[in-house]
Amino acid sequence: MTSEAEIRAGLRIVTALLLTMLGFNVLSFLLDTAVGHFSLFGLGKLALFAWLCWSVYSGKIWARVFLGAVLLIYGGATLFAAFSFGGGLGAVLGVIGATELLGAVCLFVLPQVNAYLEYAAQQG
Repeated sequence: MTSEAEIRAGLRIVTALLLTMLGFNVLSFLLDTAVGHFSLFGLGKLALFAWLCWSVYSGKIWARVFLGAVLLIYGGATLFAAFSFGGGLGAVLGVIGATELLGAVCLFVLPQVNAYLEYAAQQG
């Protein structure tokens, strides 16, 4: 049985994780737009990612698994790019990639996150 404190802690962790990942995607979209690469595909990708984050927040198991896989792929690709670029840009990309990989792990490993997502799944 999980306590109310674990569920609240899980809520805070999940909220911070999802907002961080959504923030990275919004920043990526804005940077692409700023350099003249606006596309409806990029906007659609951002909208799908936001919907996926909302689905995870709502406790959908399929969304949690899918987001974990997406974060592993994004994190690995970003780390690869970080090592390819090097320098200041490489350091920034390294932090972003490590954060994405850490987020993927946190979705499944932390007991507080599991407690919150189980609670959210029961509510929906």
